[in-house]
Amino acid sequence: MRARRRTAAQQLGLEQVQREIKATDPHGRLKYLREFSEAFREYQWVLSGAELQQRLKRANVLLVGDYHALPACQNYTADLLEQLTLDGRPVVLALEMVFSKDQHLLDRWLREEQSDDELRSALRYDLEWGYEWKPFLELLRRARRHASGVYGIDCATRGNMRKIHKRDRHAAAQIAAIRRAHPEARVVVLFGEAHLAPTHLPACLRLLRPKDRVLTVLQNVDELYWRSAGESLDALPAVQVSEDVVCVFNATPLEKYERYRICIEQWRQPEPEVAHAALAPTFYNLVDTLLRSLGLEQYYPVAGSHPSTLVEEYPDVQRRSETGQFEALLAEYDVAPTERRAVLERLRRNGCVYLPQKNLLLIERFNMAAAAEEAVRFVQTECRGARSLLGPWAAASPEHHFYFGVMEKALVTFGARVLNPHAPAAADEKQAGSLERLGISLGAAMHEAYVDGLLTRSHLRALFFRKIHLPGAAKKAYFEVAKRIAAQRAVKN
Repeated sequence: MRARRRTAAQQLGLEQVQREIKATDPHGRLKYLREFSEAFREYQWVLSGAELQQRLKRANVLLVGDYHALPACQNYTADLLEQLTLDGRPVVLALEMVFSKDQHLLDRWLREEQSDDELRSALRYDLEWGYEWKPFLELLRRARRHASGVYGIDCATRGNMRKIHKRDRHAAAQIAAIRRAHPEARVVVLFGEAHLAPTHLPACLRLLRPKDRVLTVLQNVDELYWRSAGESLDALPAVQVSEDVVCVFNATPLEKYERYRICIEQWRQPEPEVAHAALAPTFYNLVDTLLRSLGLEQYYPVAGSHPSTLVEEYPDVQRRSETGQFEALLAEYDVAPTERRAVLERLRRNGCVYLPQKNLLLIERFNMAAAAEEAVRFVQTECRGARSLLGPWAAASPEHHFYFGVMEKALVTFGARVLNPHAPAAADEKQAGSLERLGISLGAAMHEAYVDGLLTRSHLRALFFRKIHLPGAAKKAYFEVAKRIAAQRAVKN
């Protein structure tokens, strides 16, 4: 029950995303991909951070699964490289993203004989690979600082699924050669997750290097995520799948497939760098998912006297690539210069900002945690009505302003965790003031109480409609919720 409640919103959000992906991606039902998904459906136990580190350090070769459209996968690998160097043992990185025949091009960049852009062009990265460049570049930069070597281990042709086993055999041979060249080093291999089914790349490598200690490190496998969602942990560091397989979690299935949908949409555009329309459906899907989780629908009437429905009030989504372009856009929307600076700072920090007074969403880059919070802010505004945008009533005391802010933050934290359960409540919680900390704490407690079945959906839905800007309403709502959670916990225990 805990797992179902924790993941219910994501299951709703995934319905639309997966329908669109299946309509455009013909590979999803292929036997090779099915063999991967069928191989990893259960886990043995949850690993602590220390237990995971022990398993990582014991291995000679780490086969790390990559979901190419998800930057969290490349970021995890970069972090892993740095962690593994702390005990003094050298580390080597091997990559699917680079053909082994192009090693000389990669070597030139490693020697700093060509620029980042020159490497991208020389590798024909956008044509041959096509996924986001920045996460891959950051991985390469960190590998240049920390790794003893960086190697490309893939071969053509990537689009031919009938020859995909040839690529497994080729990669295994390249890894074996790297092990011979660097016998004292750990080899971290970043390769597409489907290649890491036991009968694929691991089997090929075992034939060539039977004595190597090989650990497969999966990332965010769907079935393992759904099964582990009931664990009483804010964040799952990893699960032990089998003796030589672990799975780490750094993103949710909803984020994974939204990222892939964005990639597909951008590939359709003639100029991917200006293809910003792909992010509007992603944001609207988060809004739809939250509404359905609260028992609302798109065509529910908004608060106030006008006859609009929620879907008619969805915000205008604007994406730009440069700060100057955002400044010009804010000027068009008559945002005051003093407010612009605060908006641009939030945009730089979080990647997206919702402006309720203008019903406008600005996106500089996609960040699931931040996008989820902005989606909740939109729903909260529409449920309470436009009059709440000005905050508490005119003569409100500092105390009432304080509780108004606490309840706003609590509802945003709760809603964001519905959409993104294992994400931190706030990235800057340590730097937050008492208002933010109290709001985050209450919102997290509301979500956990909901997962445990102590708060009903109808009660939580009513909180979104509560007119907390009216005299005394926010303070009353805060103590009502806090006492209700404490009382329910006492009864349960």
